[in-house]
Amino acid sequence: DFVRRFGVAFGIAEPRAPQVDKRLHKERPASGGQAPVVSAEELAGLPDGAMVADGGNAYAMRGGKALHWSFAGYGDRVGGGDPVGFGGFAGHPIRLLTPATTVSVLRQGYQPVWHPSAET
Repeated sequence: DFVRRFGVAFGIAEPRAPQVDKRLHKERPASGGQAPVVSAEELAGLPDGAMVADGGNAYAMRGGKALHWSFAGYGDRVGGGDPVGFGGFAGHPIRLLTPATTVSVLRQGYQPVWHPSAET
């Protein structure tokens, strides 16, 4: 499903996994890529499954909110449908951790599988 939606996102009739890998490799920090800074308005428009960070904390976007993420699972939610609801991030630069290619695939309807702790 991911590769098919990748093809839709980038206009590739018969997408293959190596094409996805090649694009993602260029976007990795280890390849010289840097996570872009996003605004509160951009946060509100990110698809479910996109990951952001405010420095020491990582968050997954879900249902217009940012769920605090750790290796133990998901925690408190930040934000709301209104960009002002992301005031919990005020004063912190927010970086988009998810590669642009993956964000495009998520926008095409790819659904991430959520850990049970994201349900609360």
